[in-house]
Amino acid sequence: MRRRLWFPAVPALLLALRASAQVPLPAPPPPPLPRLTSAPDPALGKPEVALDGGVDGLTPVAESIGFQQAVDQALARNPTTLTAVQEVDRIHGLMEEIRAASIPTLVANASFTHLDHARTEFSPVTGANVTIYPQNQWAGNAQLNIPLFVPAAWAAAIRANDQVEIARFNGADVRRVVATNTAKTYIALVAQKSQVAVNVTARDTAAAQLDYAKKRLNGGIGNKVDAARAAQTLETAEVALQSSYQSLYAAQEALGVLLGTTGPVDASEAPSFPQLPGLDAALAEGPKQRTDVKLAQEEIRASDRSLNMSWTEYMPTLNLLGEPLFQHPQTPPFPEWGWEIQAQLSWTIFDGMARYGRTHQREAQLEESRITLDGATRQVLSDVRVSFDAVKRNARALDNARQASAYATDTYGLADLSYREGYSTNLDLIQAFLAAHDAATQAILAEDALRQSGLDLLVAAGRFP
Repeated sequence: MRRRLWFPAVPALLLALRASAQVPLPAPPPPPLPRLTSAPDPALGKPEVALDGGVDGLTPVAESIGFQQAVDQALARNPTTLTAVQEVDRIHGLMEEIRAASIPTLVANASFTHLDHARTEFSPVTGANVTIYPQNQWAGNAQLNIPLFVPAAWAAAIRANDQVEIARFNGADVRRVVATNTAKTYIALVAQKSQVAVNVTARDTAAAQLDYAKKRLNGGIGNKVDAARAAQTLETAEVALQSSYQSLYAAQEALGVLLGTTGPVDASEAPSFPQLPGLDAALAEGPKQRTDVKLAQEEIRASDRSLNMSWTEYMPTLNLLGEPLFQHPQTPPFPEWGWEIQAQLSWTIFDGMARYGRTHQREAQLEESRITLDGATRQVLSDVRVSFDAVKRNARALDNARQASAYATDTYGLADLSYREGYSTNLDLIQAFLAAHDAATQAILAEDALRQSGLDLLVAAGRFP
């Protein structure tokens, strides 16, 4: 009997709850939002600025730059690219030093000699003392060395010049790497800015939820659980926002370092890559345009030529030397002015197998260069296929993520309406809010992934930078 008496009270109870949900909200503005923070941990230290006193916002960045301008500036001012340019100059200097062995040289010498006294001896012919070495004597000569036949020196100069060309190709590949890293950092910075915007909206929405929960509580139709849950959501959103602020500033600093500036740099635009190559075109262009493949091809050419010039080490060398002479005063039997010409022929018959060892090194180096080229070519083709597949899948994923974000936003709107009408608690509202935030974040990540994969496809095809 007692259970039967309980059921008739249910409709009356529902009507009472429905009527209480329609009670008008109080007009006065709500009090400041509560901060459900714990006491600071002494082991973590104390920040110089309170969390509520000046860190709620972006760190100011004075300079912003466009995408193409950022890439150009990185290529012009990045320390890595500047070092690569200097490396070419350094190797060119080594080439000039090595080449000097095959170019004529001229050396001048001069001397002055002062003795304590002149050296003399008696001459029976003249019946007087004759000066053998005067007390003061001036002497000078010039040595001209003309390499007439020096095949080993010629080969060394050619090898050194090939190293200069390899350094130039390596510099071009360094530029590709620097430009790619700059572009990726720029794209990541754009994505992080979008993430900050999403987190700001989430924080503001959470604050509005807490404000509404407090109004309901003050109006007598809410409860402390809803208010505490809303405050927790706000604090969590604040944590995510501050983390995204820090990540954004770190990305701006990273971009500034790549651009060779003394401070952070912001991105002023969202890059797009509308002219992406097709799979067949990218597979055909990649092995021909990629700088790392060109570098490997140049190393093969230099190694092959170096090996083919090994015969020069078995050939003789012939140098022509000319030397004008001067001494004053004249010392017999040498004249005061004179000159001499000398031809020198040198031929190494046996050197302990050193030349054979150098030949074997060149053979191994040539084979290594071929292996490197084969691996680089396969890697390029793989990069093209992977990036092309990533572009297709990321484009589809972006459409799905945007659609999911739209659905999550609609769901949150319905949950908010249901909560305000009194049909649900704010637990459903907060779950919908978190789902909408996650969906918006996934849309940002999908957009970033599409940009990154488009850049990867251009790099793999050799179209960037």
